[in-house]
Amino acid sequence: MTTNPVAINKKYKKKRAYVKIKGVIQNPVTAHQTPLDFECRIDTGFDGGILVPLWLRSDAQSIKVEPRVTDLTLADGRKIPVYVCVAYIQSIDTYTFPLPGKPVRLVMCGNRRGKLLGMDALEYCSILFDGPKQAFTISF
Repeated sequence: MTTNPVAINKKYKKKRAYVKIKGVIQNPVTAHQTPLDFECRIDTGFDGGILVPLWLRSDAQSIKVEPRVTDLTLADGRKIPVYVCVAYIQSIDTYTFPLPGKPVRLVMCGNRRGKLLGMDALEYCSILFDGPKQAFTISF
C-alpha cells in the first residue's frame, strides 16, 4: 500500500480551482464497473457530488445501472430534471481513498463540457482557498 499525502497544494487554472478525480460507477448486483476519470472544477455552491453531462448516463446503463430522475434546484430557485446514481471517488489528484472509494451522488444533466465537484464529494476533506495567491490546499 502506498503512503498518501495529507494535503494537496495547487495553483488555480483559469482563475478557478480544478482537481483530477478517478472513480467508478459500480453495479451493486453484478459488481461490473465503468470508470470515471476527468478534471473537475471545485464548486462549493453545488451541493451534489459530481455534476457531469447527460451522455454519461449511457455509461451507467452499459453496466445495467439505471440512474433515477429527480429535480435539481438551481441557484435562482428553478428546478430542472436530472439523473442521479451512486459513484465512488477513488482518488482526488494524488490522494487515494481506500477501496471501494468514497460514495457520492453522480448528477447527470445537460451537455456542458465541464464537470463540477460539489459539496457532497467535498465532505471528505477541507479546502482552503487563497484568492490573492490564486492557490488552494485540500487537506484529508
